[in-house]
Amino acid sequence: MKKGIFLFIIISLLLLISCSPTQLVGVDSITTKDFRVYTQVDEITLYQQGLAVTIVSLDFDVNKKYGVTITSPLQSYSWHALLSPVKKDTISSLVIEDLLMPSLTPFPSGVYTLDILLDDTSFVKSSFEYERNSNEKKLEPIAYAIEEIDGSFTISFSPEIDGNVTIELYDASHSLLLTLKDLFTNEKLNDESFRESIDYIIIYSNNDIYRIIL
Repeated sequence: MKKGIFLFIIISLLLLISCSPTQLVGVDSITTKDFRVYTQVDEITLYQQGLAVTIVSLDFDVNKKYGVTITSPLQSYSWHALLSPVKKDTISSLVIEDLLMPSLTPFPSGVYTLDILLDDTSFVKSSFEYERNSNEKKLEPIAYAIEEIDGSFTISFSPEIDGNVTIELYDASHSLLLTLKDLFTNEKLNDESFRESIDYIIIYSNNDIYRIIL
């Protein structure tokens, strides 16, 4: 009997020494931002709805990574990410920028659940309500070309794309080759071997994203 009590005391002391206090983390706010995605592969075109989610908490540690899971109403879809917080105006946030639905499938309306895995294996649970604009229009197809104008090569689109536009060029290994803004020209485009190495381009225009696989 005494041996059992002594063993219980030893185990209790070891647990007290080895366990550190759990860091409490609370979610202060959740905001969402809609975007549209258009993908073109040869003669195939795909349209998708996209969503970016920003999770704000004063308790996030920028030196840690957090596992985030977002689940749609009725648990029909879920998205997972491992993220490090970013600081904006001294406030830490987790930003998920690429939640996508399957082509031609709208985001379900309702309450989305949020699970954040902490490094002590505990979960912080939260939720947010989301409803997509039912009148949202699909992105229209665009034509892409690299043209020589006055001895320099430039990227052009038909029809022209409005707003602040950023173009990223990638090779087949998904390495970023070049980023273009404002004037869609660069001396690298004058190199034929460089142009031939371009496998796909991504165009960011306001809340729209075009992906064109060559």
